[in-house]
Amino acid sequence: MKSLKLSIFAMAMATAFAALSVAGASATTLKGAEGKAIEAGTTISAESEGHAVLDAPIGKLECNSAVSGKTENAGGSTETVKGPIESLSFTNCTSGVVPTVITKGTLEIHTSGETANDNGTLTSNGTEVTVEAFGFHCIFKTTNTDIGTVTGSATTGGSATLDISATIPRSGGRAGAFCGSSAPWTGSYKVTTPSTLNVDSAVVLSGEAPTGSVGETSTVTWKDTGNESATIADEPDSNEAVAKTVGTACATIAAGGSCTNRKFECLKEGEATLTIRDTTHSAVGEVKIKCDLGKITGEVGTGTIGETNTVTWKNTGVVPVTIEDELDSESAVAETLGSGCGTIAAGGSCTSRKVKCLKEGEATLTARDTPSVEGKVTIKCDKPVILKGSVPTPDYVGETYTVTWKNEGSKSATVADETNSAETVVETTGTACTTIASEGSCTTRKVKCLKAGEATLTARDTTNSAEGSVTIKCENPPVILKGKVTTPGVVGETYTVTWENTGTGTATISDETNSSSTVAETTGTACTTIAGSSSCTNRKVKCLKVGESTLTVRDTTNSAEASVTIKCVNALEGGPSTGKVGETVTVTWTNNGESALVIEDESTSDGTVAETLGTSCGTIAATSSCTNRKIKCLKAGEATITAIDTPATPATEGKFVIKCS
Repeated sequence: MKSLKLSIFAMAMATAFAALSVAGASATTLKGAEGKAIEAGTTISAESEGHAVLDAPIGKLECNSAVSGKTENAGGSTETVKGPIESLSFTNCTSGVVPTVITKGTLEIHTSGETANDNGTLTSNGTEVTVEAFGFHCIFKTTNTDIGTVTGSATTGGSATLDISATIPRSGGRAGAFCGSSAPWTGSYKVTTPSTLNVDSAVVLSGEAPTGSVGETSTVTWKDTGNESATIADEPDSNEAVAKTVGTACATIAAGGSCTNRKFECLKEGEATLTIRDTTHSAVGEVKIKCDLGKITGEVGTGTIGETNTVTWKNTGVVPVTIEDELDSESAVAETLGSGCGTIAAGGSCTSRKVKCLKEGEATLTARDTPSVEGKVTIKCDKPVILKGSVPTPDYVGETYTVTWKNEGSKSATVADETNSAETVVETTGTACTTIASEGSCTTRKVKCLKAGEATLTARDTTNSAEGSVTIKCENPPVILKGKVTTPGVVGETYTVTWENTGTGTATISDETNSSSTVAETTGTACTTIAGSSSCTNRKVKCLKVGESTLTVRDTTNSAEASVTIKCVNALEGGPSTGKVGETVTVTWTNNGESALVIEDESTSDGTVAETLGTSCGTIAATSSCTNRKIKCLKAGEATITAIDTPATPATEGKFVIKCS
């Protein structure tokens, strides 16, 4: 197969739509229907009329083709119209070989003569098409190649045509010399879009106008970029309710010249189109008039009583504004100072207006550019010190909480006074807050709930006439745990522990500890749930030896806990522990048990130190004492006094040591 780069197809099509440039003339422009200038970004499309033919040495390649694109510029007195080819296709090729476009390239249109006649010539640059056919591979490429003419609609009486007749240079290909040095290319393309296309008409009219401001008058500039003078026969206004034409019409505009006689006055916001016509040359020029209003916005920071702030008025519109009126909705709150802004340019701002806060509150400033433009800004005037207090909730009786005092003002607060409305409900602890910086806080004050009720704490800055309050609502916690057990307990005996919940909620016991399991052993089962105003007696405790042990239960969900301490003692205890030689002391035997003891044996370990006197106690009732027995110290030393209830099984024994001195 053979590859041919057919830049010709690409160029022809691009011409129809692409950009164009004048070679040999200093200016090129395109005109559409009614003589209106074709602007940049206009889509131009063309289709071949029949086949375009490339007569290469390897054989003729004949195809239908189509092209489309957008103009890159509008042309003018110093430039041509040009543009890139955006789409290029080849179909219905008679040989069955379809060319492949690698580089679409660009096109330029030039004036065909020294004077405008609606026609032009075409130049192609950088278009390459590869075709492989009959075992050959050839590449053809245009380099500022003249490829044909543009016949305008004024000449054809309908659609413009691109008449291709060119010699396209060969730029490469594997077939080498078999491709020849160039190949003739011929064909005709019909411009389908736009429906009317002419090159460099005698008169080309266009207009320019700035965006107008409502209530003001602006100038329209009409131009003739053609080669002959324009005679203006008509000048309509599409929307006289928006823009009214004033001044005088432009009667004649010289070739390459302009006219600024025409003015327009913006009556209201909107758009209008002004049009001029030269009926002799079928030329039309248009300009869109945009009438706009300025847009006023205001900015001001939060004010402090007694201080002055700057107001910034901005014009975010595209036309100037003149502030003719400025109102203050609450002059008792904020006083306007400084001077009015007057005129503010489009996109500009003004900071000449000031405002002073007189008291706490809000005021709205309004700036107006009559008849219908206005901007508003609201200033909030605050005290220099703003005190606010907070405390965590809920607040339970018996708990201590931190009070947070905040100063949201612009000045530092000096707290000179702090009161508590109900000291029987809430107790203040910690230290008072004395100074709180602007936007700062203080957490040195604490409060403890003593009982259910409410108390209000108030902090005052008398210098700045500021105060803040916080109310603490104390309530009983949902779970209140308490414990009970018989104490003292007798070694060897088992006792019931009663856990109570005097709160209103249900307690869930998640933890139970025993501080000394060698003194008291827990038995029975743990209490897991205790309803409000209920109790649980599942837990038992047995005294193992003399000492103390504390049992604790916890409800971690409700931050509640309770403890109970059991003191374990022997069943029979005696005393005293000291005596003086030669003196007699009374012995007290105490029965700590729950049943009577019968003392049948009583002795002293050293009768030379301590002599027992009096009578034996005999029977000692439960939880009772006996003082029948006496002891006389005979000399310095120690002796152990023992009493035994022999009928008990096992025998109950009590001992104590007396030291004689």
